[in-house]
Amino acid sequence: MSISISVILAFVAVFAAMPTPSANNAIDPPVAPNKSAELKTKTGQSADLRGSPPEKASAHRELLDQAHSLGRIPVIVKLKTWVQPESMLDDDGIVQQREALSTIQQRVLDELSSRNGRDQAAMGIKRFALTPAFAMQASESDILELLAHPDVIDVVEDSIMLPFLMDSVPLIGGLDGAFLGYTGLGQVVAILDTGVDKNHPFLKGKVISEACYSSNVPALGATSLCPGGVSESTADGSGVNCPITLAGCDHGTHVAGIVAGRSTNASGVARDADIIAAQVFSRFDSASFCGIAAPCIATFTSDSLRALERIYLLRTSYPIAAINMSLGSGAFQDPCNDDARRTIIDQLRSAGIATVAASGNEGYANAMSAPACVPSAISVGSTTKADQISGFSNSAYFLDLLAPGASIYSAVPGTGYASKSGTSMATPHVAGAWAVIKSAQPAADPDAILNMLKSTGIALTDVNDITTSRIQVDRAVDEIAGPQATINTAVLPYARAVAIAETATAFASVINSGDTTALSCLIALPTGIPATLSYQTTTAANVLTGTPNTPVDIAAGATQGFVFGITPSQSMAATEIPLVFDCTNTAPAPSHPGLNTFILSAAAIAPPDLLAIGVTPSGDGVVRLPSSTGIGFFATAAVNIGSAGTVTVSADDGGRGLPLTLRVCETTPAGEWIVCGNSLTRLVGADQTAYFTVFATGTGQPIAFDPANNRLFLRFASNGTTVGATNVAVTAP
Repeated sequence: MSISISVILAFVAVFAAMPTPSANNAIDPPVAPNKSAELKTKTGQSADLRGSPPEKASAHRELLDQAHSLGRIPVIVKLKTWVQPESMLDDDGIVQQREALSTIQQRVLDELSSRNGRDQAAMGIKRFALTPAFAMQASESDILELLAHPDVIDVVEDSIMLPFLMDSVPLIGGLDGAFLGYTGLGQVVAILDTGVDKNHPFLKGKVISEACYSSNVPALGATSLCPGGVSESTADGSGVNCPITLAGCDHGTHVAGIVAGRSTNASGVARDADIIAAQVFSRFDSASFCGIAAPCIATFTSDSLRALERIYLLRTSYPIAAINMSLGSGAFQDPCNDDARRTIIDQLRSAGIATVAASGNEGYANAMSAPACVPSAISVGSTTKADQISGFSNSAYFLDLLAPGASIYSAVPGTGYASKSGTSMATPHVAGAWAVIKSAQPAADPDAILNMLKSTGIALTDVNDITTSRIQVDRAVDEIAGPQATINTAVLPYARAVAIAETATAFASVINSGDTTALSCLIALPTGIPATLSYQTTTAANVLTGTPNTPVDIAAGATQGFVFGITPSQSMAATEIPLVFDCTNTAPAPSHPGLNTFILSAAAIAPPDLLAIGVTPSGDGVVRLPSSTGIGFFATAAVNIGSAGTVTVSADDGGRGLPLTLRVCETTPAGEWIVCGNSLTRLVGADQTAYFTVFATGTGQPIAFDPANNRLFLRFASNGTTVGATNVAVTAP
């Protein structure tokens, strides 16, 4: 690799095998039907009950009464077929199981259609690919036919659930938005809710896949909230929040912010995780359903089930750590083994994906809602920031975890933020924690993560003397990761500008601050950059060594130098590239603009290319103001290794809004001032070196010592495009 940098003034080196399902997530085999009871309807028709204890017979009567009154009602038809976790099957077995399920669905539907004269569209059929069931809008006679069908185990209500209405991150062990350096990078959390405002500044760039599942049920006054009123969509924009004129449509955005929001001043639990947004709610205009708050929103079980199946099918496309379900209904004093979503939640857990669900907000002392009550789901209750169990939080002997859920500040649609309380807010703390732990230990399965969160959490006891762990994520990360390699990186120079097909080279240092060797470490480009990257190791004196493009091990406590080159294949406006530094046994190095990112621009004709290095008086890359109103500075030498051209020189704080005023002065090599201003414009010849000093004056507020984030930038622009830049850290008492 040829190196175009001739002078360096300073360089600051800053699916394992699937587990056997445990007893609590194995699928119960179907029970042989008991036809000893007969059900009489208001129309005089009768049907045999299948395995019907008194509570099931009562549920059937209520279902038939609703259908008699309303005409057609949403139900879920459970089928008599055995479904195994797909992780236990080979590829042929998976295909055969899915085909068998499709066959039995079709058989039941064909026979029902032949009797009622309606096709599947008229019956509002929702078919499931993995769950032994289907959903439909059934008449009274349909329900009777289905209860009598030999392939049907049960017909149940397609129940309706409501949404359970970031200063909490440090409480669970976060420091600067990270947990021992882990931030959920490389992990994805799916959010089944009211949709996510993906354009909110706190969530910009986070949503990588979208879906919508919503229903039109005339008998209940329900209409779909999917784009165009369709019942399902996976198109771009399908996962956005429902209209904020409907109460509760800000819920999903708030939840998403808790999971993975990120800004310069705050972050969610897993600040570097991505999001799959699934909008699963429908609009209800029935005053009898909504009460005084018509219209309102709620979700059908079948729609959340369809979304869960969608997430399962995406598991091979994205590294999905967890699913967040801050919604629910009902009160279950024991695990709800019969919930229609159990099969798919079991499948997800067997595939290594946790379904994290809110326990509910009714303040029950001995019950929780569905789907949190599903045995293989991870149920979550709420605590206050004073580590008291929230009074509204449902509790039960089988509740899994607690997390902060009172007065949680997060994003709402638009650009704003709001505080909300509820187990809905506690649940995304756990889903985010799942992503953080998976970024620390990608092979960890849901059982291991749950056990670790329980054993390392803060034990809290409720009024029933039930003790549950409030998550303490840093402890869990420390425990589950064991001896760790942890890498941090620095890049110099910060910016280059080249011609198309010309290679821009720079240096990188990778520091292993962990206690074990970092294995097979490499440098790569993120997706979507129209360029190629090559790299090679160097000695401490920046002499090439090793083999090009070959990963290298880095011993604990050691620093490895690299030289890398990026060759653009087309013109590029100045693009800040978050380079990927990764090793096989570490989380990727966290990305910090100016510290280990790289700005690259490319043009048809070679532009100016200023190689700029900033130097502070202390020599350690930190400007230290003597007081909150004091003055500090750093000096820069910039050599133009590109074409001659006019450049504009300016200083900024990277958008942090630090309490500073900045001024740029051009100087002689000896530091004598030539001209000063907020920005300067000058002609720089090829191979010419220019000298500048940036002065920073405090405006009366302290600046925390946070060198990864609090930085000062000196930028060089030509024709509006960055052609050089350097930066240093800043702090003030």
